[in-house]
Amino acid sequence: MRFMIIVLLINFVSYTYGWGREVHYIIADIAGSFLPDRHARYIQDLFGYTKKGNEYISEQLASISANADDVYKYPYKKYRRYHYGHATMDFKVPEKYPNQCIVTGIALFSAMAGDIVKTNEERAFAIEMLVHLMGDIHQPLHMGLRSDLGGNRIPNVWQSYDQYIPMKKKLIPKYYNLHQLWDKGLFRFYEEEVLKPMNKENQDPNSKTPVVKIAGWRILSESLGKRITEYFKAEAEYPYMNRLNVAKEEDRLKFAEWIATESIRNAEQIVYENEHGDLIKRIKRIPKVSFAYMRTRLEYMKIMLMKAGYRLARLLELIVEYSMEKDSDDEWEIVISDEDDDDIPDNVGLMKSEMRSGPQSSHNLRMPLGGELKNIPTD
Repeated sequence: MRFMIIVLLINFVSYTYGWGREVHYIIADIAGSFLPDRHARYIQDLFGYTKKGNEYISEQLASISANADDVYKYPYKKYRRYHYGHATMDFKVPEKYPNQCIVTGIALFSAMAGDIVKTNEERAFAIEMLVHLMGDIHQPLHMGLRSDLGGNRIPNVWQSYDQYIPMKKKLIPKYYNLHQLWDKGLFRFYEEEVLKPMNKENQDPNSKTPVVKIAGWRILSESLGKRITEYFKAEAEYPYMNRLNVAKEEDRLKFAEWIATESIRNAEQIVYENEHGDLIKRIKRIPKVSFAYMRTRLEYMKIMLMKAGYRLARLLELIVEYSMEKDSDDEWEIVISDEDDDDIPDNVGLMKSEMRSGPQSSHNLRMPLGGELKNIPTD
């Protein structure tokens, strides 16, 4: 009986948390920087925000981006199965996704967000879920293998001394499994190996301000915002960005399936293998991955975050545009399509050439963050 309870608990916990909270903040912050002022104000009206305009939308989206991870609370508990999907044993794309998974969830909440028949509260909740799920679907292990619970059954992958025990007044090792490494470990690695040395260089030796975790997510978000070039903006040429009709269930599903397919490819080619092409689960040593894996995968993660932020912004823009145009008598299609998708390109996924930052854009793609976030820790 105890064994059954433990197994059920592992299955429940394994996918309840996606990217760490800071990473969700980054994705939402980037998305807000791409939203035009008119679309930002429309979304702000749905939430009842008093501060209006695109100078505030980034922080407002960030403030709601991680709420859906509170899966024990209403109303998020009802949708806890929408945080993940599964690849087949050989990393093939499923022929049909279940009714409750991240692919169908994105299709569902896209419809809810654009349906003006629904209340502002219902539509605001749908946008809140979309902001979160569009982040989760870009975490490759949320489309990982069912056999290892998306990397949760691959332990001792990386060791980090970031757990402080006040009673013992010391740091103790924190061992990440593969899923945890991609959820939170890579961002912690960024803090320790990139942000901490940078803060030390800029730190006043007479200051008592801690040098670690000084708004690390804000610094990375600003950095990624400057790296987004026409390469990412050109994604509008993809079939599910420029021909996406958010009122059609088939289109919404194809859009989500396109991203899910990319994440499956990323899981196979980037996450489950180390820099030498060895399967991580077969490595005996502890930790299982090297410093080189962490450095290169951090760069891949940055690309995933930029793509997630831009695609989220584009999806919200399309939803708002359609909502502004459609009449209240229009009906949205909410039936899950059974048709196969033959148009998803086979070569989706992150190629090594995408790791380059590319030429800097000639114009500033970032918008001011406005005031400080009241409910997001910045130190």
